[in-house]
Amino acid sequence: MRARIRWMAAALCLLMAMGLAGCGGKPEGPAASELVGGTPNTELAMQQGDYIYFGRPDSGLYRLKKDGSELYRLYKASDLHVLGVMDEYVYYFAPDMPGTYASLERIKLDGTGRQVLAERVNARGGLLEAEDHFYITLEGRDDQTGGLYRIKPDGSERTLVLADVLLTNLKFWNNGIYGINLSDKEQIICLDLGEKVIRQISGTASISRFDIREDKIFYEDRSDWAVYRMNLDGSDLQQMIKNYPLEGETLYRKVSIGNGKARIERVNAEGGPLENIVEVDKGGLKFLLTSDGMIYYANGYTVTSEDGTEKQFDRMYRIRADVDQQPEYILQGHLANYDFVLETAGCVIFQVTAVDEESGTALAAGQFYRLNMQDLSVTRLEIQGDN
Repeated sequence: MRARIRWMAAALCLLMAMGLAGCGGKPEGPAASELVGGTPNTELAMQQGDYIYFGRPDSGLYRLKKDGSELYRLYKASDLHVLGVMDEYVYYFAPDMPGTYASLERIKLDGTGRQVLAERVNARGGLLEAEDHFYITLEGRDDQTGGLYRIKPDGSERTLVLADVLLTNLKFWNNGIYGINLSDKEQIICLDLGEKVIRQISGTASISRFDIREDKIFYEDRSDWAVYRMNLDGSDLQQMIKNYPLEGETLYRKVSIGNGKARIERVNAEGGPLENIVEVDKGGLKFLLTSDGMIYYANGYTVTSEDGTEKQFDRMYRIRADVDQQPEYILQGHLANYDFVLETAGCVIFQVTAVDEESGTALAAGQFYRLNMQDLSVTRLEIQGDN
């Protein structure tokens, strides 16, 4: 059986890429690429073999050794969204018509052989791999009916599966495709590919995203931004918490209170009391990642120049993911903006987008760094490759 691709919908990056039960059993086959770290950021990193592949919207597609060394740029471009890795290729969305459509493309793991597989793709629909095919949503035009399509990984054998529909957060489970139907009140539906029938899973909620843990569906309701839990058939609906990333069997959320105040809270996926992990009084808070029982986050810090201009930078902290713990200020002396974070081999890889030069920081804007989580040493990663 072909190794399976792990995928990512560009607009739903906070959710782990998992299958959904409902129409049948669990899909079989080993994963070709695995999600790296518990990172609620704008991009996900995909691992295959000894390498991690990720995209940066401002600079292109990268490959990093899983020990945190040998950063290599495969393809220099803007606004790329990595979808996954399969066999010898990285698959990604690239801009087709700015702000409107994307093209589905792939490139070999060494940065050669770039191919455009499909154009006028609605990136909100994401990409789903199932049974040696991809499922994507294409926009309608004179020579093409809009809807959900099935294609081979090389772009061939394009077939219309469901016309005039836009599905997001696609998941496959034993011959059934699940997704949020943006064409009909943002409900979770299941398309049974065998019986060719559509089953309504959720009720009247306006769902922005959903995921599954064991035999429970978790979804976020756009009307009140609360998280709900229900059985796979939609029964036993319970309200839980708001905006969350998932990490193991625990749900974490970042709460913005206003006036720069914020906190990180957690609740067990099976329910239970909401617990406060860390709270800041000013500067806001960026939830970077969870790793080995620790939460890494950044707290804003305002710098006022001589002419009165104010700029906000970040200080990076970590705290044990438990109540009544004290945060540890790491990267001391470095005031910057930390935009991209992943964890691998006991290191945190991050990118800096801006720095406060007057603070004496040794960091440089636009560069990648490796933070050793044991001794907290920082090493700059030199970008290899001519792309």
